[in-house]
Amino acid sequence: VSAMFEGYQQQDASEFFDFLLNQLQDELQLRHTPLSPSKISSQNNSGGGGTATVPLVPVLAASTSLTSISNPITKRFSGTYVYMTECSECNSVTTTQQAFLTMRVSFPSHLATSTTGGRQRKTRHTQESQEQCSLIDCIRATLSEEQLSGYRCSHCDQECDAVRRCQLSKLPDILVISVNRTAVTKRGVGKITHHVTFPLDGFDLSAFMCKDHSDVFSLNYKLSAVIVHDGLGSSRGHYRCLSFHSDENGWFEFDDDRVSSITVEKLLEENAYILVYER
Repeated sequence: VSAMFEGYQQQDASEFFDFLLNQLQDELQLRHTPLSPSKISSQNNSGGGGTATVPLVPVLAASTSLTSISNPITKRFSGTYVYMTECSECNSVTTTQQAFLTMRVSFPSHLATSTTGGRQRKTRHTQESQEQCSLIDCIRATLSEEQLSGYRCSHCDQECDAVRRCQLSKLPDILVISVNRTAVTKRGVGKITHHVTFPLDGFDLSAFMCKDHSDVFSLNYKLSAVIVHDGLGSSRGHYRCLSFHSDENGWFEFDDDRVSSITVEKLLEENAYILVYER
């Protein structure tokens, strides 16, 4: 484990999860060596000579590349953003891609700077009086158009304004979404505790895919786990995990050494910090 997570100070679950996935990805990165099959002499039982082809074997290599198809972390958790930046001078569009293991989403602008206190365990009554948004709203806000100034265009070599759009070109089988609940205000760093509604199944992300996306699998996801942070601020509190058990066909809460079943209604009232979806 990284030295940054040593000691008894509370650490952020999203940061730890990112570190864990990246560390596993590096250690499990497999690639085939670009060698031609070689032939060696061998002796058979009768004393005669012969040749045998030595098969290529995968060699363990430390790599941060997200393109290897042999890495199980990459295969299951890696998705791809595609950024399209349009120059205001020559109207050229520059396209770049960026891989991700965790999709980080933010609140819509009207909720992103407001914070509230109190415990995270919400009731229907308290939720009705509190502003909320959906997980789709957060994804839409995160992938919305961005106005850039001082952009240096690689086509016309001019420094100008530009518009950058972001879409998805590939989605992972296991989609990890982290909701940014940190807000910087005049009083310091606060925690956004507004409720985010999230679907149990039928979570469709096709509206955020680029036209020529490479994903040939289903774009519908089913929720498998939720991590919740209880507490008044982002630097202190308590984590709980809510996970679906397929054998029991039900949801369970993992709270330190305590495990208990929970209802779907209770699950949907939680203020999710990290959500894990599978397809």
